[in-house]
Amino acid sequence: EIDAVVDITVGYNERGPSGSVRPSLADMLLRRDKVWALHLHVRIIPIASIPTEEAALTEWIFDLFAQKDQLLAGFKKDGRFPGPVKVLPPPNISQALRRAAGYMASATAMLALAALSFRLSASAAGGVLALSHIA
Repeated sequence: EIDAVVDITVGYNERGPSGSVRPSLADMLLRRDKVWALHLHVRIIPIASIPTEEAALTEWIFDLFAQKDQLLAGFKKDGRFPGPVKVLPPPNISQALRRAAGYMASATAMLALAALSFRLSASAAGGVLALSHIA
């Protein structure tokens, strides 16, 4: 059961020579030696406060994104989001890569074990994928 939605708005202070936001995807891939400042505005929205009727939900989403636009306009003007600031240290990239490799190894092992227990078969007639248990 979902209790809440996490609403995150991301802001970057740095601009490139043409005024474009930095870091770009190329910056993140090619300039790994640089630490980029990342600003996050985080809100936890209780699921009970989100409308369930389609028209009301649509209006709520449009309002949410209008609020995000206002947050970003204020960020562009002031260089920060409103509210208290919590500064975190830069991530340890080598540690993050080791963790990611560990997660991938675990996922691969789980898939291999699942492949031993289950056989994936395609129905030629209907093109339907089905899992069948090997006894």
